Amino acid sequence: MRKAERFLKRFWRRLTFLLDFKTMWRWDFESCSRCGHCYSVAYMVRNEVWRRVADENEKLCLNCLFELAKKKGVDIKREDFLLLELVPSFDYEGV
Repeated sequence: MRKAERFLKRFWRRLTFLLDFKTMWRWDFESCSRCGHCYSVAYMVRNEVWRRVADENEKLCLNCLFELAKKKGVDIKREDFLLLELVPSFDYEGV
């Protein structure tokens, strides 16, 4: 995907997020710096793997991590993950 298309996708997702008044006052998860998706899977990979795939301060969802790894020819194995867990979504309206 070209950079301009990725930028427009991220811009559109963030714009629609800002216009959604229900979620305007909270931020549940981090967002991927490549595609803009909010992700709810917390993970850590070994530093050696991360340096070969992404920049140090980049935040990637799992899909983008594997996409970039495939593009750069990096094979990510199960043993490369130090942490992999789902982050539950909390409903703040009922509290």
